[in-house]
Amino acid sequence: MTYVLEGSLEDAEGACTAGNFVWRPAGNTHVAHAPNGAVILGIFMKPNHFAEGQKFFTEEK
Repeated sequence: MTYVLEGSLEDAEGACTAGNFVWRPAGNTHVAHAPNGAVILGIFMKPNHFAEGQKFFTEEK
């Protein structure tokens, strides 16, 4: 579950902009990105597994 506070979060299903709430069913696999940056609140019922790449945003690319 994700609430977008600022900016936008996009995946193959579309874009969520500031003020929008989005959720994906358990087990869903998708690639989300924020092309212009975003501040989001993400809520996970179980630990999330980031499948594409293993680096976090604080690591060097």
